[in-house]
Amino acid sequence: MSFDIMLACFRDGEPHPIDRKLFETIFLAHNQRAKKGGSNPDDVYVEYADGSGGTIDCSGLADGSLSFDHCGGETFFANMVELADKTASVIFWVSEISPTVVTNEATLKHLPPDFIEGRPVRVVHNVDDIRKAIEES
Repeated sequence: MSFDIMLACFRDGEPHPIDRKLFETIFLAHNQRAKKGGSNPDDVYVEYADGSGGTIDCSGLADGSLSFDHCGGETFFANMVELADKTASVIFWVSEISPTVVTNEATLKHLPPDFIEGRPVRVVHNVDDIRKAIEES
């Protein structure tokens, strides 16, 4: 994908930190090549054996957010869904009909009230679900 996909974690409507060790366990465990990204020292580029990968901006981990750019593929999206599930986070992107994507409806109660206003809600459980949500937006 050539547009940014964001992942954000909230508790009671407020940003909630994402644990760096959990992020690293999920995204870096089977990584073929991790390197720091260009001009942003918080960027990490990951690439997996199946050819999937992307750039992850980790500068917002303490504030409960990550952004993914030029990303895609089976392993990469599986990792994104796993992190969203384990942190009860929301996945979203900017488009005309971008949905609010969660892995569990219980996550919705933690979002700020205006976060889902005007957006359809989509529950995803796997790579096919997230890929379909992106393609349909």
